[in-house]
Amino acid sequence: MQKAELLALGKINGPEEVAVDSQGHVYGGTQDGKIMCLLPDGKLETFAETKGRPLGIQFDKNENLIVCDAYKGLLSINRQGKIKVLATSADGVPFKFTDALDISSDGIIYFTDASSKYVQNEYLYDLLESKPHGRFLSYDPATGQIKILLKNLYFANGVALSQQEDFVLINETTVTGSSGTG
Repeated sequence: MQKAELLALGKINGPEEVAVDSQGHVYGGTQDGKIMCLLPDGKLETFAETKGRPLGIQFDKNENLIVCDAYKGLLSINRQGKIKVLATSADGVPFKFTDALDISSDGIIYFTDASSKYVQNEYLYDLLESKPHGRFLSYDPATGQIKILLKNLYFANGVALSQQEDFVLINETTVTGSSGTG
């Protein structure tokens, strides 16, 4: 890590995740709803503006940027920056905090709704309440079908498919136990 190069230091506010396109451009979402693109020459450009809070991002095999936007749901953004909403709810329950994603080789998007009760700017309430409001879902771009794969997760905010795609890791974040003081 000592040799790591800091990119766009002080120029981009709050990227939770970054994605790199086939030309080596680096993309990251900001707290004010923009998705910024860092060009090889160090210049920053606004690629798209979701008017939400883009968190998890990843390019699909067609070079669309798939985005978990905490407020707007699951999005797809084409190379021209045009935003298409893929999903905002599952089984009649709206997404409150669309958070993290990974995409399988067959194009299935696996993603989380960290909380079905609290929105992004209320995340501390979810953590303090320590109740399982999170869900793990899949979206099939070929059919548009959403499936709830797991319910009752504690602030589900990380997704990673294994290299062979035979299992998936899901991060749950919660506050439990005592502070150790007293």
